[in-house]
Amino acid sequence: MRVESGPANFDRLYNLGFTLLCLGFSAYFFYDWKIGYPRANHQRARETLARIVADPKRLDRPLPDRPREEDYEALRKTQPRTAREVHARLGRPFEVRPVGEGRRIEYFASTLGMATVPYEGEQVLLREATWQTWHKTAGEIQQQFWCGVIAGLLGLWVLWRTIKAFTLRVTVDESGMTYARRTVPAASITRLTNYNPKGWVDLFFDDRGRERRLRLDNQKVREFDAIIDALCRLKGFPDPRSTSSRLPP
Repeated sequence: MRVESGPANFDRLYNLGFTLLCLGFSAYFFYDWKIGYPRANHQRARETLARIVADPKRLDRPLPDRPREEDYEALRKTQPRTAREVHARLGRPFEVRPVGEGRRIEYFASTLGMATVPYEGEQVLLREATWQTWHKTAGEIQQQFWCGVIAGLLGLWVLWRTIKAFTLRVTVDESGMTYARRTVPAASITRLTNYNPKGWVDLFFDDRGRERRLRLDNQKVREFDAIIDALCRLKGFPDPRSTSSRLPP
């Protein structure tokens, strides 16, 4: 007597689909982190700066990584009075435009946004200064990275389960049962019970004086009924699928 079973389609396809979903989301998040969000920021920056700069060729110059919004907020807290103090915080302005007699605006553009600081003479008009984020902040971009890491790790874990599902083999013969390379000797098997009409049953066996449980599931084991029949013949157990031994669904 020898009965063998491979994996059921449900468990294989479910885990495979979940793996592809997780790894797909991971790739999507990493794409936005590395390409999508920076590209959107760059496009928004070009559109905005095109209305400001006098020389369109300057739009082809790469933007620096700073200033960031936190640099701008730190500037406001220091209450600068001169351009030198502003430049110490924000760096060199990307563009300077006169806007009237004795007035000018300095634009400090970066890959993430732009600070606008107006002056009257040499006096900083801090109350009129602004910060504009292009599309996504540094925090939002970094968030995509961590979402990609989490989705990727989850995908790798489910991939491991998928490999287990595809390689599952169950065998019952005179010596006992082998389930996914785990061998349970026939003499150690004590009972087969707790059948549920949804499609599972519990096999109990002795493991060095301790009772262990192994659940057989028809969503994992293709020849589920044949394996139950073989175990009943091997040990002389009553059929757990009989009405008297069923658990309520």
